Amino acid sequence: MRPDGVSSANGPSHVSNGSVTSPSHKVGLSHSLNGQASYAASNGDLHTNGVQKSSVSPPSYFGHDREEVTRILIQSLYELGYNGAASLLSKESGYQLESPAVATFRGAVLAGRWAEAERILVQSFYPDGTRRGTSGDSDHLPTKERLVLVENAEMNEMLFYLRQQKFLELLEARNLSAALTVLRHELTPLNYDIARLHALSSLLMCPPEHLHDQAGWDGSISSSRERLLSELSKSISPSVMIPDNRLAILLDHVKQNQINQCLYHNTASPPSLYSDHMCDQADFPSRPGLELSQHSDEVWYCQFSHDGTKLVTAGRDHSVIIYDTSTFAVLHKLMEHDDGVVHACWSPDDSKLITCSQDKTARVWSVDVSLASYNLDRIVTKCYTDWAMLIDH
Repeated sequence: MRPDGVSSANGPSHVSNGSVTSPSHKVGLSHSLNGQASYAASNGDLHTNGVQKSSVSPPSYFGHDREEVTRILIQSLYELGYNGAASLLSKESGYQLESPAVATFRGAVLAGRWAEAERILVQSFYPDGTRRGTSGDSDHLPTKERLVLVENAEMNEMLFYLRQQKFLELLEARNLSAALTVLRHELTPLNYDIARLHALSSLLMCPPEHLHDQAGWDGSISSSRERLLSELSKSISPSVMIPDNRLAILLDHVKQNQINQCLYHNTASPPSLYSDHMCDQADFPSRPGLELSQHSDEVWYCQFSHDGTKLVTAGRDHSVIIYDTSTFAVLHKLMEHDDGVVHACWSPDDSKLITCSQDKTARVWSVDVSLASYNLDRIVTKCYTDWAMLIDH
């Protein structure tokens, strides 16, 4: 896990432990999990997670768990900015978005109250009190604040991420003595991710202007804390802390499933949510719109450039042909190979083209469309014991 985060337009949390905050203040806690959310549950202002106020409503929604559907809708309304509607839905349904423990933990992380956040984690792993928190002031936190964790959650991993964030923020503030203390007495005893620990220790000698690059950290406290919370949430049960943008993710799955089931799919436009998607068979290309006949023998390979402006074809006639896809005019014809060309590939920025031939050479070309020149940069030669076998595989 890296401590850097997705940029956020919202500030840090305004929810304090044990406070009662109105729903209109929930927008102060943003990007709680994956850097996208624009909501946060207040600590203690709603009913216990999953408890309904009324049993009048049917137990399910068309076969779906009613509580899950309602809480996802509440989350989505906050993300869409309809805070009043989200608050009203929560009040009317009796479902809260998050448990009080999650709200307290969120507030502690986003506000940088590391002792409080650690105490909640330790209590969640040791609900019977067999292990005390590591922070001196943790006794001020009620013991009822416990997270519901996933089965494979690791306490040392979660503590490492918290203390790593604390360490980096101290480095950012150039409080080197405090950062060294955290490194020696908090991070090292966890004995977790030794390679990362060594990398963090090297940052103590890093010049301030290079700290962000060396640490892989953007230095923004608010966004990095939100990213931290997002990573920590992977160890927290979604039953109490719903992953961000859950409805949007589900809708993406629906759209992709419809595309996968469309026999004649032939459009880049995303399907509408208003109706089931199915492309018309008549729109599927069944007749050639253009025939490229510049090769004199079999065409063995073709590929569009990443930007879609060029097409390369290679074939048995030893030639490689590059076309302009706006007119499909030939930009250049490469004839330097001594045998059939079986493969061609564009570099990620389309500035290079590599061609592989049965003459046991791979040729790398520098592409300059403005000059209509394809200069041979170098020839990479590699002999194969059985080239035909390589092609078959």
